[in-house]
Amino acid sequence: DIEILTEAGNWRIYSPDATGHTEGTYAANELWSFVMTGNVVLARLTFTPDAYPCTVSDAEVVMG
Repeated sequence: DIEILTEAGNWRIYSPDATGHTEGTYAANELWSFVMTGNVVLARLTFTPDAYPCTVSDAEVVMG
């Protein structure tokens, strides 16, 4: 999930599940894109693996 705090003080949550993905079907090298409304002050990304140990070797976030 992506949680953002806007300048207005509201938290909004963007979830890959909301884009039509079924939980557990995410693939490596898959690109997700979300249009975020409001000016973002803080963003937090949460990743919960199905199995441990799990390593995220590369991640990229672009905000513009």
